[in-house]
Amino acid sequence: MTSVFAFGCKEKTPENGGETVAEQSGDLKCGFESVKELQAFGYSNNFYKAELNKNPEYVTEGDYSARFTFKGTPADITEFKIFSDTRYFGGKDFSKVNMITLDAFNPTDTPREFVMSFSTSREGAKKLYQKYTEKTVTLAPGHTLVTYAVDRTVALSICDMKYAEYFTFDFYIGQEEYSLYFDNLRVYYTEEQVSVKPKTYEENEILFFDNSLDRFYMGTNTYMCTSSVLPTLSIERDPRYIASGTGSLKVEYSKSQGNKNWDETPCIEVKGEPVERYDFSEYSKLTMKWMPNFDGGRLSVRLRNAAGSTVMFSPADMQAAKKGEWQELTIDLNDAKNGFESEWQKLYNPGEDPFVEGIDIEKIAAIEIFFGHKVGRSFYLDEIRLVK
Repeated sequence: MTSVFAFGCKEKTPENGGETVAEQSGDLKCGFESVKELQAFGYSNNFYKAELNKNPEYVTEGDYSARFTFKGTPADITEFKIFSDTRYFGGKDFSKVNMITLDAFNPTDTPREFVMSFSTSREGAKKLYQKYTEKTVTLAPGHTLVTYAVDRTVALSICDMKYAEYFTFDFYIGQEEYSLYFDNLRVYYTEEQVSVKPKTYEENEILFFDNSLDRFYMGTNTYMCTSSVLPTLSIERDPRYIASGTGSLKVEYSKSQGNKNWDETPCIEVKGEPVERYDFSEYSKLTMKWMPNFDGGRLSVRLRNAAGSTVMFSPADMQAAKKGEWQELTIDLNDAKNGFESEWQKLYNPGEDPFVEGIDIEKIAAIEIFFGHKVGRSFYLDEIRLVK
């Protein structure tokens, strides 16, 4: 992965070619107006090039914008971060921010994609980092005003918004070299007061995806991957794809790495307070419902405890689902605790002991759900619960 750490910002005024606040609302944080700003970036993992651009075709205000050039292998991801509370940026308190915007220019004929997010931290001897939801952005050829809405009820529930730490931008590198231009990172505020209420759970409920907070207890990871191709997660409100209640989680595989779109095995993680609040040893089963948009799919499920030990339930041990049909997937927690003979091991490793060792399930840190990556596939997940 390539990383760029961005610090530079400059307020634009009528004197230097910018606009007044009355003409352009929002708090201008980064204008990408000087070499010093770009020199303050931190680079790593073979990042190719960052430079100041003065071509007015790719400038919305002032005299300059930033030009980023990407070059690498299809498996690479380029990342840059813009840190707050620096001599250029200023202001860590984002508790009233409800919108972030950025001018982006794609000079190529090919749509380009990146993922945007921001993270907060709590000051002290040990910082506690929390990330607000990622937004996937597709840049069509030409200019795009990127808008990143902040649900403050959700943000204040999961992040310490008084300590915004940095913005993150992740770019997927293609086969060929290409450049993108950025200008004018702005934040918008509201004086509206938000009352944050703790999420409530029904007995044995982990996540049902009715509450928008549920999305923020999900993460993505990789397992046996040839690249960092990760699914896109969103809350689905279409009742055709909901097992019960008002929402489900949509897991969509949309990113391809050349012709290697068959052997990726990304995973989604269910973690945090909804999982950690339970002693799994007090229950007999973990169940969830899922529905794929294709036939014959099987999920793998791995439990990871607080000590880092894992137990995997592999495809041959699970039931195959049918396209467009909800099916309940069941994990026997006694098997997770005591161990079991794996049908997957018998099929694919016949010369090895098929017994899978159990783990301590009193304190589970994450439920990890895997599926072999293939572009165009997606599935829906709902009703994750424990059963006595």
